Amino acid sequence: MSGEKKLIKQFTPIKSLGSAEFILPNNSGDHVRSIKRDTPVADVDLVNKTYVDNHVKLANHPHQDVNTTASPTFVNPTATTYKLLTKTFVSNTGTDNTFIGEGLGTSLTTGSSLVLIGTNAAKNITTGKRSVIIGSNAAETNLATTDNAVVIGYNAGKNATSAGISNSVIIGTSAGYVTEKSIFAVGVTAGEANTTGECNFFLGNGAGALNTTGTENLYLGNGAGKNGQGCSQNCFIGGYRPGYSNTGNYNIGIGSESIYQKTSGDGNTCVGWRTGYCMGTSAGNVFLGSRCGFYETGSNKLMIDNAPRTNEADARVKALIYGEFNSTVSSQILRFNAETQLYQDSLYFKWGAGADCGIMYDGTNMNYNSQLVGTGEHLFNGGSVRGNGGFKSSDGSAGISVTITTAAITVGGAQGSMTFKNGLLTAQTPAT
Repeated sequence: MSGEKKLIKQFTPIKSLGSAEFILPNNSGDHVRSIKRDTPVADVDLVNKTYVDNHVKLANHPHQDVNTTASPTFVNPTATTYKLLTKTFVSNTGTDNTFIGEGLGTSLTTGSSLVLIGTNAAKNITTGKRSVIIGSNAAETNLATTDNAVVIGYNAGKNATSAGISNSVIIGTSAGYVTEKSIFAVGVTAGEANTTGECNFFLGNGAGALNTTGTENLYLGNGAGKNGQGCSQNCFIGGYRPGYSNTGNYNIGIGSESIYQKTSGDGNTCVGWRTGYCMGTSAGNVFLGSRCGFYETGSNKLMIDNAPRTNEADARVKALIYGEFNSTVSSQILRFNAETQLYQDSLYFKWGAGADCGIMYDGTNMNYNSQLVGTGEHLFNGGSVRGNGGFKSSDGSAGISVTITTAAITVGGAQGSMTFKNGLLTAQTPAT
């Protein structure tokens, strides 16, 4: 190394650099000094280092074409286009534009703040502003003009229209491939088949991949809403394939594989891993909890549960809360599949339309307002019962009627009964 440096330092240029002289590559290890000659004398330098003759640059012409098979062709140093092998490679045509790639920007007439990088990236663009398009064949075919777009990835938005590219964010291989409307699609094949669907937000590999005309969808997660085509106003969020096969509308699935096998059917809300997994064509369900409603195929059901159940029927009787929605209020059901406990110093239960139809517990006494009417058994353990407005028995008469059944006296005999009203025996049927 030191010998080479000494040899170079002893070398003196024959004369000062002229307009036809070359600057030769210095591969000797001495990076302080250059070797200057009129022409290269051989393929090796003074210390047997190879020259790269096809990259020799003319000293007074820093802007030039580089041609490895012929003599260099020089262009005006103030030009905006730089060529490689006679083809445009770098250009800043327009205002504040940067184009890097073969043939880019050659069709541009007006445009500003554009960045195009990659073979065929937006190669047919004529006008546009404030857009970044990067990747081989990105927005290649139909894009003529665009504003406020970000398109990144191989074939991203390749056949998308100008309206589809403008105001869109499309990132990922083949993402937004044919879109005709503005979308947000990030992920490999995200929104790949989207055509006239607009206001869609797809994030994740394969998210909304087969959506064509559906609008106002939010899909977050790998494969989220992948097979939905013309469905709209759905929200699927999860790490893996929430709403994977859904083609219905107004559905919400939060959790991996929630609403996974669902096809048609609208207005379902499922929160939790694999909630509503097998719903098929169900509609109007509300499921909350991991695997809640996993086997449910009916519609208008309410479930809160977090345990695996054997089948649909098993889930309905074991879910912590089960209910059925119905437009007719009296046909609705709410069931607690558990011991129900209420801990409060003061509780008030109201039913019916009357202002005073209800029960109040003040911590000591159970107070009835208006009338307590019914044929069932009412059991109060502790405290006292107070009535405001009187009590009525099942036949509508005043007082409380209690009937006690007595056992049969003989084998095969009949049971008897005793009825008390206001503490008095009013009827009796002897047992036999």
